[in-house]
Amino acid sequence: MKMKNKLFAFTILAMGFAATASAQSSDFATVTASAAVVAPISITAGNNMDFGKIVATVAGGTVAVDAAGTLTATGVVSHSSSVGSAASFTVNGESGLTYDITLPTTFDLAGPTGSTAMAVSNFSTDATNTLTGGTETFHVAATLTVGANQMPGAYTNSSDFKVTVAYN
Repeated sequence: MKMKNKLFAFTILAMGFAATASAQSSDFATVTASAAVVAPISITAGNNMDFGKIVATVAGGTVAVDAAGTLTATGVVSHSSSVGSAASFTVNGESGLTYDITLPTTFDLAGPTGSTAMAVSNFSTDATNTLTGGTETFHVAATLTVGANQMPGAYTNSSDFKVTVAYN
């Protein structure tokens, strides 16, 4: 009989542990949710790109304009009174955020009827890609390829010179 009492006591004790264990079968914690809406990013065009006045040669060549607007001619002559300018853009958005810039790969400058288009390529920029105080102005430099005996006349872009910015 003592054995039955011990077994009964053990069974009661085991049921007590089981009840205690099932009392901890779930738990929860809470957190808060938040969001910050930032100013949308925007870009505006400033100065247009200008490769200046060029005297074409029999061999052709290139004219590069750097971010400061300095012209460097190779194989062609950049006229001494020629003044160049890099394209400029101003980006506005949330102060302290960074952004990416997408520049064109190439586009053409079309000239007078019967002329050969000149390609603009090798784009670069002096941007820091950070909106300090919510704004940044940057310049876009590029290289113009001038054909051999390029026909005189005014040449302008026949396709978009599109610069795109987006937050990182």
